[in-house]
Amino acid sequence: MNKNDKKLFVLANELLGDVAKQKITGVSVDNTEYGDGSKHLSIVIDYVEASGTNFEIKTGR
Repeated sequence: MNKNDKKLFVLANELLGDVAKQKITGVSVDNTEYGDGSKHLSIVIDYVEASGTNFEIKTGR
């Protein structure tokens, strides 16, 4: 895990931990820039809970 990924992982763990009191198991980030100059950022935070669902933060293109 690189330095920026670790910072994001720590931040995501704090944010989700405060709200859902769950254990984060993974964070993935997709930061795409398209040919027309538009950008898309997607952050997916996986965490352990009884239902096995995950929490996603996305920005639209």
